[in-house]
Amino acid sequence: MMRLDPPGFRESLYFRGWPVELFVHHPAQLEAFLASELAARKPSSHRMLADGVVLVGDPSDLQARCARTLADGPPPLTTAELDWLRYGLTDLHDATSTRPTSVSAP
Repeated sequence: MMRLDPPGFRESLYFRGWPVELFVHHPAQLEAFLASELAARKPSSHRMLADGVVLVGDPSDLQARCARTLADGPPPLTTAELDWLRYGLTDLHDATSTRPTSVSAP
């Protein structure tokens, strides 16, 4: 749902017996959420908007834009992102592939 005056809000309720999550945003707030989630490579709001059920209004332009973004997929990783992921993977490998040393009780 869109609202013309900030701030937005989130609410859980039931609609015709079904649990519903309302995400009510100001247009600028929604754009900021979409941009930050895309930058983090976690487009949750894009998925909700592209695939969710509309209760009020006609957000077809926004739904189509979010669906296109998902279909395009993520951009290539930057060198810094790739280095960070390699570091994390190497650290995880080291943490899980070494045998712990035994500690003797005093």
